[in-house]
Amino acid sequence: MSTNGTQDANITDVASQKAPADNINDILNDPNIQKIYANGFTIFIGNADVGIILKTNNQAQYVLNISYTLAKTLYSKLHEMIHDLETSTDNQIMTTDRINDKLFAKQKGDK
Repeated sequence: MSTNGTQDANITDVASQKAPADNINDILNDPNIQKIYANGFTIFIGNADVGIILKTNNQAQYVLNISYTLAKTLYSKLHEMIHDLETSTDNQIMTTDRINDKLFAKQKGDK
């Protein structure tokens, strides 16, 4: 944790390939940089890029369009980061799909 209560981040800066990014805490603490929170998403693909609709409480808030190359790089980096977290904590993080399957199965009385 940093002195102002925000978590220090261990982040790879894909553009410059510095890990962790030298100024990540400055960016996270900069009040002039907009922060986004999402607890859901919808993804789509076009003929030139990938789109992500970020949602909060099932309401669309932002649309992010990124190139195929950046989408694949983001996938790879997120996969690596989550794998490292799961390995370090000896805990498998469930996807929202799996959580929903478990919740709905329980509501239907399935086991």
